[in-house]
Amino acid sequence: MQAGQQRFGGGWFVAIVGVLALLLTGCGLIPPGNPDDNTGQVAGQLDAAVRTADRSGFEALFDQTAQADRVTMLWRNLELVEVVGITPAADGAWRVDWRVRGEAGLASEFVQPQWRCQTRTCLLTDLTQRPGWPAPIWVAEAIRIQQAGPITLVGAGDAAGWQSATVAAAQALAASDAPLLGSITGQVIEIPGSTAAFEQLVAAPAVDFRDTGAITWRAATALEPDEPGHPAVRIVLNPDTTADLADDARRLLLLHELAHAATDELGAPASGQRWVSEGLAEFVMLQDSPEQSQNSRQLLTASCPVTGTPPSDGEFADLAIQPFVYAWSAWAVEQVIASRPDPAVELETLWHTPGARPNLDPSALCTSGGG
Repeated sequence: MQAGQQRFGGGWFVAIVGVLALLLTGCGLIPPGNPDDNTGQVAGQLDAAVRTADRSGFEALFDQTAQADRVTMLWRNLELVEVVGITPAADGAWRVDWRVRGEAGLASEFVQPQWRCQTRTCLLTDLTQRPGWPAPIWVAEAIRIQQAGPITLVGAGDAAGWQSATVAAAQALAASDAPLLGSITGQVIEIPGSTAAFEQLVAAPAVDFRDTGAITWRAATALEPDEPGHPAVRIVLNPDTTADLADDARRLLLLHELAHAATDELGAPASGQRWVSEGLAEFVMLQDSPEQSQNSRQLLTASCPVTGTPPSDGEFADLAIQPFVYAWSAWAVEQVIASRPDPAVELETLWHTPGARPNLDPSALCTSGGG
């Protein structure tokens, strides 16, 4: 996961591997014992109730002590999304494979069932975040869904306030001539409505993201190693850092993140090659903002002499030099695009080759004020 500049944000993806035991069972009476004895059966019953829109069957799996408004929220949230499967996983958690309708990929995440057991039965009291693991947004809060061009906005946050910026960012990405960009049709942006919800989605304290506007990652925390499939790529907005952004700043933030989403098929950059991923996303964003492009170039020329050595992966997290690191990376990608006969091939090679460096001459930045 990558944290970007305070004015924008950044990110690529995180893939946390969990252990999954596939235990599909039929419907029937909840057996006596403890949660370990009946978690598979209840998971199957819950899965069946959600898939068949059986609200009464869903509610029957919850104990009478469960908060009614919480159970109602979970049901209404699940009505808005497509659940592909609910199966038991390690340590009493459940794996949920789900997507927003129309989404290109499939999210595979964990939830933690909470139980109330009596002498003969165990019933649910809640579905919550699995401790230490990113939660599905429908567990964290009541969600709404809104369409913005080819992109779907999901969450309790101000989707209406992000709609025009989202449409504009999608249009700018489509107009970009940058190489390596794939389709973003079916892309989902999560807009949590509170700090608490954001912390559940990223499984970390919000203070860790105090300089980050958004992250882009794969919602694939429950996938097993080498498991086939097409993981959903999600952009998650940070409500603490984006609430007061003007519409233009929101558009640029989303354009940078959408560029990351559009290069997901390339996989993670090789060790030491984060500058290619971030540079390409920043280059796409700067294409759509002459003002920011000028500011980025001025930052480089003010730092002359400029090295031709790419920044390390860790330098993107150093707030003291972060603006320069992003500016250098965007400039380097721009030079590759402008000067190579097949920039897509070279950028992809740089992306996948640990320690690979472009053959660039940064002295032009200092002799001509921009190269």
